[in-house]
Amino acid sequence: MVRRTPGEPSDATASARDVLKELEFLRHRIGALARGRYPDEQEDVASDAWIRLDRALRREGARNEEAMMTSIAWRAWIDFCRKKMTACGALGHPVPLDEVEVKAATVEHGVDPEALATWRFAVLEWFARHQPRCMEPARQQFAGRSWTEAAEELREQPNSLAKRWQRCKDAFVSAIRKDRGELRGILDYFEEAVT
Repeated sequence: MVRRTPGEPSDATASARDVLKELEFLRHRIGALARGRYPDEQEDVASDAWIRLDRALRREGARNEEAMMTSIAWRAWIDFCRKKMTACGALGHPVPLDEVEVKAATVEHGVDPEALATWRFAVLEWFARHQPRCMEPARQQFAGRSWTEAAEELREQPNSLAKRWQRCKDAFVSAIRKDRGELRGILDYFEEAVT
Protein backbone atom coordinates (compact mmCIF):
# COMPACT_ATOMS: atom_id res chain seq x y z
CA MET A 1 0.00 0.00 0.00
CA VAL A 2 1.38 3.40 -1.03
CA ARG A 3 0.66 6.41 1.15
CA ARG A 4 0.26 9.82 -0.40
CA THR A 5 0.27 13.23 1.11
CA PRO A 6 -2.97 15.19 0.57
CA GLY A 7 -1.42 17.37 -2.19
CA GLU A 8 0.22 14.52 -4.11
CA PRO A 9 -1.61 13.50 -7.31
CA SER A 10 -2.85 9.96 -7.73
CA ASP A 11 -1.19 7.65 -10.24
CA ALA A 12 -4.19 8.15 -12.56
CA THR A 13 -3.75 11.94 -12.48
CA ALA A 14 0.00 11.76 -13.02
CA SER A 15 -0.28 9.28 -15.88
CA ALA A 16 -3.06 11.27 -17.58
CA ARG A 17 -0.79 14.30 -17.95
CA ASP A 18 1.30 14.76 -21.08
CA VAL A 19 4.26 16.80 -19.86
CA LEU A 20 5.68 17.47 -23.34
CA LYS A 21 2.30 18.67 -24.58
CA GLU A 22 1.94 20.94 -21.55
CA LEU A 23 5.41 22.39 -22.06
CA GLU A 24 4.79 22.95 -25.77
CA PHE A 25 1.51 24.73 -24.99
CA LEU A 26 3.28 26.96 -22.47
CA ARG A 27 6.08 27.71 -24.96
CA HIS A 28 3.49 28.72 -27.53
CA ARG A 29 1.64 30.99 -25.06
CA ILE A 30 4.87 32.62 -23.85
CA GLY A 31 5.92 33.18 -27.47
CA ALA A 32 2.58 34.83 -28.20
CA LEU A 33 2.88 37.05 -25.14
CA ALA A 34 6.50 37.93 -25.93
CA ARG A 35 5.71 39.09 -29.48
CA GLY A 36 9.34 38.70 -30.50
CA ARG A 37 10.84 40.25 -27.37
CA TYR A 38 13.52 38.42 -25.34
CA PRO A 39 13.78 35.43 -27.73
CA ASP A 40 16.73 33.96 -25.82
CA GLU A 41 14.83 33.91 -22.53
CA GLN A 42 11.42 32.63 -23.60
CA GLU A 43 12.38 29.01 -22.97
CA ASP A 44 13.32 29.88 -19.36
CA VAL A 45 9.98 31.62 -18.84
CA ALA A 46 8.13 28.62 -20.30
CA SER A 47 10.06 26.28 -17.98
CA ASP A 48 9.19 28.48 -15.01
CA ALA A 49 5.54 28.40 -16.09
CA TRP A 50 5.63 24.60 -16.33
CA ILE A 51 7.05 24.35 -12.79
CA ARG A 52 4.21 26.56 -11.57
CA LEU A 53 1.70 24.40 -13.45
CA ASP A 54 3.13 21.21 -11.98
CA ARG A 55 2.93 22.62 -8.45
CA ALA A 56 -0.63 23.85 -9.02
CA LEU A 57 -1.77 20.48 -10.37
CA ARG A 58 -0.14 18.66 -7.45
CA ARG A 59 -2.01 20.90 -5.00
CA GLU A 60 -5.34 20.68 -6.75
CA GLY A 61 -6.80 19.37 -9.95
CA ALA A 62 -7.87 21.57 -12.81
CA ARG A 63 -11.35 21.69 -14.26
CA ASN A 64 -9.96 23.32 -17.40
CA GLU A 65 -6.25 22.61 -17.72
CA GLU A 66 -5.85 24.78 -20.83
CA ALA A 67 -7.31 27.80 -19.04
CA MET A 68 -5.05 27.13 -16.07
CA MET A 69 -1.98 26.86 -18.33
CA THR A 70 -2.91 30.11 -20.09
CA SER A 71 -3.30 31.91 -16.77
CA ILE A 72 -0.02 30.53 -15.43
CA ALA A 73 1.82 31.47 -18.65
CA TRP A 74 0.44 35.00 -18.35
CA ARG A 75 1.56 35.32 -14.72
CA ALA A 76 5.01 33.90 -15.49
CA TRP A 77 5.44 36.37 -18.37
CA ILE A 78 4.30 39.32 -16.22
CA ASP A 79 6.70 38.32 -13.43
CA PHE A 80 9.54 38.01 -15.96
CA CYS A 81 8.80 41.48 -17.41
CA ARG A 82 8.62 43.00 -13.95
CA LYS A 83 11.99 41.51 -13.07
CA LYS A 84 13.46 42.88 -16.30
CA MET A 85 12.03 46.34 -15.67
CA THR A 86 13.17 46.31 -12.04
CA ALA A 87 16.66 45.24 -13.06
CA CYS A 88 16.84 48.04 -15.63
CA GLY A 89 15.55 50.55 -13.09
CA ALA A 90 17.99 49.40 -10.42
CA LEU A 91 20.90 49.89 -12.80
CA GLY A 92 19.77 53.42 -13.55
CA HIS A 93 18.89 52.70 -17.16
CA PRO A 94 15.56 53.91 -18.52
CA VAL A 95 13.12 51.18 -19.41
CA PRO A 96 12.78 51.17 -23.20
CA LEU A 97 9.19 51.82 -24.21
CA ASP A 98 9.29 49.16 -26.89
CA GLU A 99 9.84 46.61 -24.14
CA VAL A 100 6.67 47.75 -22.36
CA GLU A 101 4.33 48.02 -25.32
CA VAL A 102 4.54 46.73 -28.84
CA LYS A 103 4.17 49.50 -31.41
CA ALA A 104 1.37 49.40 -33.92
CA ALA A 105 2.28 47.50 -37.05
CA THR A 106 3.40 49.76 -39.87
CA VAL A 107 2.46 47.20 -42.50
CA GLU A 108 -0.49 44.98 -41.78
CA HIS A 109 0.13 42.01 -44.05
CA GLY A 110 -2.28 39.14 -43.87
CA VAL A 111 -4.89 40.98 -41.81
CA ASP A 112 -8.38 41.33 -43.21
CA PRO A 113 -8.83 45.10 -43.70
CA GLU A 114 -12.57 44.88 -43.04
CA ALA A 115 -11.98 43.08 -39.73
CA LEU A 116 -9.35 45.65 -38.80
CA ALA A 117 -11.67 48.58 -39.63
CA THR A 118 -14.53 46.97 -37.67
CA TRP A 119 -12.20 46.33 -34.73
CA ARG A 120 -10.89 49.90 -34.65
CA PHE A 121 -14.42 51.31 -34.93
CA ALA A 122 -15.62 49.08 -32.08
CA VAL A 123 -12.66 50.06 -29.90
CA LEU A 124 -13.29 53.77 -30.39
CA GLU A 125 -17.04 53.43 -29.86
CA TRP A 126 -16.57 51.39 -26.69
CA PHE A 127 -14.07 53.89 -25.31
CA ALA A 128 -16.37 56.81 -26.21
CA ARG A 129 -19.15 55.18 -24.21
CA HIS A 130 -17.22 53.65 -21.28
CA GLN A 131 -13.78 55.30 -20.96
CA PRO A 132 -13.45 58.62 -22.81
CA ARG A 133 -9.87 59.14 -21.53
CA CYS A 134 -8.86 56.20 -23.70
CA MET A 135 -9.97 57.75 -26.99
CA GLU A 136 -6.79 59.72 -27.70
CA PRO A 137 -4.33 56.93 -26.86
CA ALA A 138 -6.37 54.62 -29.12
CA ARG A 139 -6.28 57.12 -31.98
CA GLN A 140 -2.54 57.57 -31.53
CA GLN A 141 -2.01 53.81 -31.48
CA PHE A 142 -4.12 53.29 -34.59
CA ALA A 143 -2.17 56.04 -36.36
CA GLY A 144 1.01 54.03 -35.72
CA ARG A 145 2.71 56.67 -33.60
CA SER A 146 5.25 55.75 -30.96
CA TRP A 147 4.44 56.63 -27.36
CA THR A 148 7.10 59.31 -27.46
CA GLU A 149 5.49 60.99 -30.48
CA ALA A 150 1.99 60.60 -29.04
CA ALA A 151 3.11 61.97 -25.66
CA GLU A 152 4.58 65.07 -27.30
CA GLU A 153 1.35 65.71 -29.18
CA LEU A 154 -0.84 65.11 -26.11
CA ARG A 155 1.61 66.84 -23.73
CA GLU A 156 1.93 63.83 -21.45
CA GLN A 157 4.73 61.56 -20.27
CA PRO A 158 5.37 58.59 -22.61
CA ASN A 159 5.41 56.00 -19.80
CA SER A 160 2.17 57.36 -18.32
CA LEU A 161 0.49 57.29 -21.71
CA ALA A 162 1.70 53.74 -22.40
CA LYS A 163 0.48 52.53 -19.00
CA ARG A 164 -2.90 54.21 -19.47
CA TRP A 165 -3.23 52.57 -22.89
CA GLN A 166 -2.41 49.18 -21.36
CA ARG A 167 -5.15 49.63 -18.73
CA CYS A 168 -7.60 50.80 -21.40
CA LYS A 169 -6.76 47.89 -23.67
CA ASP A 170 -7.08 45.37 -20.83
CA ALA A 171 -10.51 46.75 -19.85
CA PHE A 172 -11.73 46.60 -23.45
CA VAL A 173 -10.42 43.09 -24.11
CA SER A 174 -11.89 41.87 -20.82
CA ALA A 175 -15.31 43.22 -21.81
CA ILE A 176 -15.07 41.74 -25.31
CA ARG A 177 -14.07 38.29 -24.01
CA LYS A 178 -17.53 38.10 -22.40
CA ASP A 179 -19.17 38.95 -25.74
CA ARG A 180 -20.38 36.05 -27.85
CA GLY A 181 -20.99 38.06 -31.02
CA GLU A 182 -18.95 39.33 -33.93
CA LEU A 183 -16.48 41.28 -31.78
CA ARG A 184 -15.44 38.15 -29.91
CA GLY A 185 -14.91 36.45 -33.26
CA ILE A 186 -12.71 39.33 -34.43
CA LEU A 187 -10.74 39.23 -31.15
CA ASP A 188 -10.14 35.50 -31.66
CA TYR A 189 -9.10 36.18 -35.28
CA PHE A 190 -6.49 38.76 -34.24
CA GLU A 191 -5.18 36.62 -31.37
CA GLU A 192 -4.67 33.73 -33.79
CA ALA A 193 -2.97 36.07 -36.28
CA VAL A 194 -0.52 37.18 -33.58
CA THR A 195 0.35 33.63 -32.51
